[in-house]
Amino acid sequence: ISIMQKLLAALILTICVSSGYAQTDKGDWLTGGAVYFSTSSSEGITLSDTFITSSVNFNVSAFGGYFVVDNLCVGLGFGYGRNAATNNYAPIELTDISTSLSVEAIARYYYWNGDHVKLWTGLGVRKGFGKYDDHFYDYDDQGNGNGKEANQVDDIATFSIGFGPGASIMLNPKLALEVYFGSIGYSGYTLKREDGSYDYTTNSFGISLANTFGFGITYHFIKD
Repeated sequence: ISIMQKLLAALILTICVSSGYAQTDKGDWLTGGAVYFSTSSSEGITLSDTFITSSVNFNVSAFGGYFVVDNLCVGLGFGYGRNAATNNYAPIELTDISTSLSVEAIARYYYWNGDHVKLWTGLGVRKGFGKYDDHFYDYDDQGNGNGKEANQVDDIATFSIGFGPGASIMLNPKLALEVYFGSIGYSGYTLKREDGSYDYTTNSFGISLANTFGFGITYHFIKD
């Protein structure tokens, strides 16, 4: 049995023995932080070459929110993100790195309020700005296939709307360990070169389930 299966079984067991309701009442405050990461890998074959592309996406965030009604929290968050995409054109391996800072409006609805476990769905609207460090192989003009690695740093802007599930495992009445898995939503990405020679925009909508996990800690400020 894998570690993930054991954790899932323990979570289900905890839900089954939970009773009563934890504090997610109107007038309470919620604050916390989260770490989110995902990985992907692909392989392509051409007539002359085989290449492998892999990426690791890492985000860390802090947020605060207020329960406007029972079980519904709205708030604001700030985050830092880093993505490293490695392109392996054997024997050449190049890694492009993007970093960004973001601000996010969040909403969270709790639909299961157990004493030990709370289940919720979250919605986030995020806007970010940052830099993209593009690494490439700069061939010389001799036509002999020789060259060296070079890079170009560009400005990037991101926008996303995401919706996904989560679970809060209560360590005590106010402190919780949180787990996130999967998401559905829209994302937009724009890259602009400072000299105006290059401008790139992409938009996507999809569901992410595989290799997508997040962990966080939250603290509930309960009104008297």
